[in-house]
Amino acid sequence: MTFFNYKKFSPPLTMKTITKKKFGLLALVFTINNAFAQSPGFAIFDVICDFGIWQEEVSWELVDAGGTVVLSGGAPYIGSFVVEYGATYTLNMYDSYGDGWNGNEWMIPGFSTYLEVGAFGSAIFTALPSGPVYGCTDSAAFNYNPWATFDDGSCVAVVNGCLNELALNYNPDANTDDGSCIIEGCTDIEAFNYNEEATEDNGSCVAVVNGCMDEFACNYNSDANTDDSSCYSAEQYYDCNDVCLNDSDQDGVCDEIEVVGCTDSEAFNYNDEATDDNGSCVAVVNGCIDSSMSNYNTEANTDDGSCVSWEELANSLQSELDNVVIEDGVSQEDVDAAYLAGAASVDITSDNDELAAIAFADGVASVEIPECEEVATQNMPLDLPQGWSMFGYTCLESLDVVDAFSDISDNIEIVKDEWGLAYLPAWGFSAFETLEFGEGYQIKMMEEVTDFQFCSTITGYNTDLAVNPLLYGSWSYHSLYVLNTSTGEWEEVFYEYEGEVTSQIHISSENICFDEYCLGYNLPGNSNVLQAGSWFDHLSWIYSFGNEHIITGEEGNYLFLEDTFLNTDGTIDQSALYAHPNPHLWIYIQP
Repeated sequence: MTFFNYKKFSPPLTMKTITKKKFGLLALVFTINNAFAQSPGFAIFDVICDFGIWQEEVSWELVDAGGTVVLSGGAPYIGSFVVEYGATYTLNMYDSYGDGWNGNEWMIPGFSTYLEVGAFGSAIFTALPSGPVYGCTDSAAFNYNPWATFDDGSCVAVVNGCLNELALNYNPDANTDDGSCIIEGCTDIEAFNYNEEATEDNGSCVAVVNGCMDEFACNYNSDANTDDSSCYSAEQYYDCNDVCLNDSDQDGVCDEIEVVGCTDSEAFNYNDEATDDNGSCVAVVNGCIDSSMSNYNTEANTDDGSCVSWEELANSLQSELDNVVIEDGVSQEDVDAAYLAGAASVDITSDNDELAAIAFADGVASVEIPECEEVATQNMPLDLPQGWSMFGYTCLESLDVVDAFSDISDNIEIVKDEWGLAYLPAWGFSAFETLEFGEGYQIKMMEEVTDFQFCSTITGYNTDLAVNPLLYGSWSYHSLYVLNTSTGEWEEVFYEYEGEVTSQIHISSENICFDEYCLGYNLPGNSNVLQAGSWFDHLSWIYSFGNEHIITGEEGNYLFLEDTFLNTDGTIDQSALYAHPNPHLWIYIQP
């Protein structure tokens, strides 16, 4: 094998004189002896890349003259590739670390090279045969080998003929096509079945028929042989005649796209997309639909611009209220005086001055509240006549004015407090929030109401001052414990009364109120025992105070009430104790 250095144009060097060349770029020509020849113009070469260290850094690729990578690899590598005589190849060599191949070499028979330094280098070489090449040397033969130097008797004569197996005159012995093939078919280039290979027309031409060839399309043409993109299909839910496939009510709207709703364009909830009326239409109700306005109409669904703010209403009503006071002749002093006189309600009509004089005459001074040691309870229903009257609010707990009159609000025209602030049910407006214990109020009724009460009882009082004044005030419910008589331990339980936890008690010198329910109490000879009045007279509590929760140790201002059952003489009611054997410990905390 001989190599030629194109770069220096030096004479040929034999394989014996070249064992290794170190270079970054070198163009070589080498010759291939016939020992490697496999077929005319080609040979197979073995390739090795090996023998160094840091082989994971080594990579290379062999590229032909057209830029195609015919072989690539790294180190170690053993493989082969087909060399074409006269072809030029480029070997690109890479080192990922950039310090050369560190002893690794790329070799083919008779030639080797490597990347001495750096990260990249390349070599270009061309392969030519050397020595005897056996083959057909007859240039007129079918298998002539231009690289052959010795004829090996393999020449095959040229046999001209038709090589197309579909032709009428196909010649299986021919090895060279002479253009003599005869192929029948349609030679009309405009025909549907034109055959570009046909040499003789056989009358089989078919005219082009354009049309829709989709048999599922509405305009399918069974005669068409050329699709002209004219196909169209029916819209979803319709047939090709635009008729609904499913239309149960025969209204021309397919069942699948029916929209139910209100179809009345005059209705409040008219739906312009509805196709079937479902009877849901709602009439337009004009009014104020702004909930923050004084005349908000809960039944209105269409705003008519009539909204009046609370500020505007208050300004408008003030003059009216002033006039009302002058008309009725009743002042707040009148109301308070009548209440102090013991009147639950006073009828002030056309002769209001006379009735007011009677109510506030000397009889007021003669009213005496008898002293007693027992708690008294008294129901004091109100009779509210038509027109103006007065009443005193005797419940200990304040009540929201709207809630207080909710049962009779349809019969009330106006309620005023001591400041002249008004509650107007028809307007849903109140200038004051609550009814307060001991206060008097004026009311004007459109219809008479009798036996009306704000709270279930009006309680009596206790004059024995032995009760500890620390009890007085409001206490919030904290927790409840029941004594386990087997273990002697207090166990916490959840208490609920009529569906809601009793959240607060209020204790005064007269009574004990549980939320809105009040009852009086007695002191059965023991200053730290409270005995319930009325039908609870056998229920007593032993009370005490503490700055820490006696069970959990939490800090706070606590009131402890332990159940006990005493007779009026202070002895224990054994029957009641038997019915309730497990004492309860009620714990309250001052808010």
